[in-house]
Amino acid sequence: MITKFSVQIKEPGPSGQAENLSKGELKARIDKALAAVSYQKILIAFRNATKAVRKDAIWTNRHIGEIVNEKMEKPLTTASTL
Repeated sequence: MITKFSVQIKEPGPSGQAENLSKGELKARIDKALAAVSYQKILIAFRNATKAVRKDAIWTNRHIGEIVNEKMEKPLTTASTL
């Protein structure tokens, strides 16, 4: 759904005209919405990492680090490109 929305936003069209938004204000609002989505993805990934560590019940720094790296890499990489 996010991908479809992103493609739709990138297409030329009357986005923001009904609200009388300037292009700068429209871009700022879109950027804010994308940041919020990225933040939610990071929270979900962290929750999933926590669940995986608890499930495995292996409490070594190495194992916990592997799980966190595996679960958090994609959302953190995506968030840093915004």
